[in-house]
Amino acid sequence: MPVVIEVIEGPGLGRSFRFDAHDVVLIGRSSRCHFSVGLDGRCSRVHLVMEANPPQCRLRDVGSRNGTFVNGQRVREAELSDGDTVLVGQTVLRIRVEEPQPEVQAEQAGLAPVRVEGEPDVPVAEAGGDGEGLRFQDSEGAAAGDQIVFGEPEPDHGGDRVSPPRCGRCGRPATEGEVQAWMSSPDGRFVCGTCRDAPQAGSEIIPGYRLVQQIGEGGMGIVWLAQQARTGRQVAVKMLRPELATSRNAIRMFDRETRISRSLQHPRIVEVLDAGRHHGLMYVVMEYIEGTDAERLRQARGGTLPAAEAVSIALQALEALEYAHERRVVHRDIKPPNLLVSGELPNRQVKVTDFGLARIYGAAGRSGITHEGDVRGSVPYMPPEQVLNCRGVDHRADLFGLGATLYHLLTGQFVFDFRPAEKDPLLTVIEDEVVPIERRGVRIEAALAQAIDRAVRKNSAERYRSAREMNQALRNVRV
Repeated sequence: MPVVIEVIEGPGLGRSFRFDAHDVVLIGRSSRCHFSVGLDGRCSRVHLVMEANPPQCRLRDVGSRNGTFVNGQRVREAELSDGDTVLVGQTVLRIRVEEPQPEVQAEQAGLAPVRVEGEPDVPVAEAGGDGEGLRFQDSEGAAAGDQIVFGEPEPDHGGDRVSPPRCGRCGRPATEGEVQAWMSSPDGRFVCGTCRDAPQAGSEIIPGYRLVQQIGEGGMGIVWLAQQARTGRQVAVKMLRPELATSRNAIRMFDRETRISRSLQHPRIVEVLDAGRHHGLMYVVMEYIEGTDAERLRQARGGTLPAAEAVSIALQALEALEYAHERRVVHRDIKPPNLLVSGELPNRQVKVTDFGLARIYGAAGRSGITHEGDVRGSVPYMPPEQVLNCRGVDHRADLFGLGATLYHLLTGQFVFDFRPAEKDPLLTVIEDEVVPIERRGVRIEAALAQAIDRAVRKNSAERYRSAREMNQALRNVRV
């Protein structure tokens, strides 16, 4: 059910935005916004973030001077429905949720593959009982590294129901009580209670792997330490959250992460060993790194790392980024927790992990905000272009992220002075200046400070041209 945002009053009368998938626009007076209202004295430079995750839509005012009004009421955040109006300065927007076209209804009924404009018609393979991995396929003309997936049927809340929905994982029909819960669900997903609670220590929910203990959790996946039954090897198993089992967008993103990660074979990148789908559960098996991550290491050291230790971590991460960038893969979420650290100096090893936001760069597109309302990526390590155009960023966004990571490891502070009570963090990234590292009171060589400051320039053209160039600059620093 696409979401359309129409301009019904104001300078942009007649303009509209159509969201067929999860996306976002920044609205304000600035020409850098996706939708600029023009010369409107009552509108702030960046006024609000409008997000659509069809059929849902919502907004967040980012500290505008004169406020945002939904149906005449001033709001800071608001869920939007069909027919709602939004007043921004002198511009009035109307929200419209379109009924799906016949071909879309056929997709939801499982009669046709889910398609994304510009993507090839290549299905995701179903894993067999022996844990066989996905057969990753590409077609010429694939857009931005994405892959088509055949979605699980997504129930339609409207109309008569001939039969109850079935679990997106095991296929069991819903009980009467579960049907009532499903009908009140905003996204139409149904996963039975058994499947939601299935992963537990000692189980072999994924054939060939015995779960040991949960070691991580994120918005899309849960990570378990597991043991491979055939070899006894310890591995890390990441599983798509059960409640997302019938979400086409979640399946697509999880599949893309797996395909990209599996294509990157480098000593400084966590290796993907296996991947597939079993009884509706999507999973990926990775090598298990026994150790910690750069953020936990910083905290264990009292809040900062010595220059030699921090630079060593950055240099190894740059090796991974150089390899990925040569293959036009941009990570888009470089930060201390995504740098896994094992061993002790001088034999410490660093590996880059979590390619959940990775993308083949070079394709144009608007930015994207997660369902929880955070920009795709971690705001303290994010360059301004990633807020304004998440899908259009290139390798220089990763260099900013690594520079911001090195800055944080050395100082315990961020490159921007965030004041959430006074200013929206997104607005801080867009409008404020980076604080030079020498102002943070740490004693480091001037050459190192200069190298970091260049990596985190707000203008991407002023940063290093490549990971190799940044690597060389750091190697020339005495620490």
